[in-house]
Amino acid sequence: MPSYYVLTIGCTATGFPLLRSYKPAREPGVGRSWKARADVSAEETQMHQYDAYLHKIIDRTHTARYGLWSAMITAHSVFLSVAVALASLSAGTVKWQVQFIAHAAILCILFISGCFISSKAQYEDIGKRLAHYEEERSEVDLIQDIGRTSTRFKIVKWFEILAVIGLNVEALLLLSVILA
Repeated sequence: MPSYYVLTIGCTATGFPLLRSYKPAREPGVGRSWKARADVSAEETQMHQYDAYLHKIIDRTHTARYGLWSAMITAHSVFLSVAVALASLSAGTVKWQVQFIAHAAILCILFISGCFISSKAQYEDIGKRLAHYEEERSEVDLIQDIGRTSTRFKIVKWFEILAVIGLNVEALLLLSVILA
């Protein structure tokens, strides 16, 4: 930070102390050590790197999944809006197609909402387990947790597949209505 911004020692023009980012990363005279600590083995270091990489991949997967769900909700909402507009303007011959598009869009929005609700419930269960981590869990509870998680995963997968199929059907029907 240039010296002309600093009014007094340690203060800026706003009167607040400098942000931590303005401090050096290390104190002067302290050298960097790139060597691994002697008490940490190479295998432990590799496992830590693998765990960090695994968490990075999991985070990207969740981000991609939530992005897909948000995009599909938006697309289904647009198709629903177009179907409602076409229903008021269309003749009786394509009325059933427009109604089908509207109903399919609503159903697919419910599917995607189910995906969000299922994921939320899963993270709530994880949070409850982490909050009571010290408690001993029986094997029956663990098996029930695994069963619940597996069921939620299957529900989300099927809802995703049905929502994508519904999106394609809606797009084809909307295209046929527009071209007719």
